[in-house]
Amino acid sequence: MLGATNLKPITATQLIEEQRNGALVVDIRPPEKFASFHLRGTMQIGLSGPFASWAAMLIQPPSKLLLVAEDVSAVHEAIARLAASASRM
Repeated sequence: MLGATNLKPITATQLIEEQRNGALVVDIRPPEKFASFHLRGTMQIGLSGPFASWAAMLIQPPSKLLLVAEDVSAVHEAIARLAASASRM
């Protein structure tokens, strides 16, 4: 459920294993941070601009979605924006 926030930090190794098991990894950091370092197969959709619109176009509902963020407040913002977008559909 999109509104549920079962947040827990994981290591890069755990993230890669989740990705191998079908999880979609979305990096919500600014593009320049994504460009300087990211894990292969990670999708970047920054929070600046039309985040929810891009997410709606690019993300197919996976069984698991993992977010890479600078801090927990960015994760909460992404969840709120995605939930608001989903409720308008």
